[in-house]
Amino acid sequence: DGYTDRSVAAFKAALSVAKTVAADANADEQAIAKAYTNLEEAANNLVKAEKPSTGNSGKGSTSANVGNAYGAAGVVSAAQGVARQKAYVVSDTTVNFTLKGGSAYCFKMTVVNGNNMVPSFTVGNGEVLKTQFVAKIGNDYYY
Repeated sequence: DGYTDRSVAAFKAALSVAKTVAADANADEQAIAKAYTNLEEAANNLVKAEKPSTGNSGKGSTSANVGNAYGAAGVVSAAQGVARQKAYVVSDTTVNFTLKGGSAYCFKMTVVNGNNMVPSFTVGNGEVLKTQFVAKIGNDYYY
């Protein structure tokens, strides 16, 4: 509480990645350091939510970010890319799921046969959920 939804979502995503890396017995020092750095950066980038003014000016501010509204809930459908002749992306999320407003979810996208290629994807129509890059560890990209 007290921080903007967007900065909290980024922090939660970085925390999820850090927990995944910490639990991976095969994670190398670089992956651990990157996850730690990303988590520390997300913590430092937490933005305090502005509180409405209580003065008589008639003006107020809000922390609501209308362009980044999650709505009451969002349903996401994600599928794996399987064009195996060339580079392709494998997602760790291949089933529908539901999020409550203000919640975060971390997608792991693995690029196969695509050195230096960065995956991109769309979640819904772009109004219900927003994606944000969190970390790259090897060929794994976290959003």
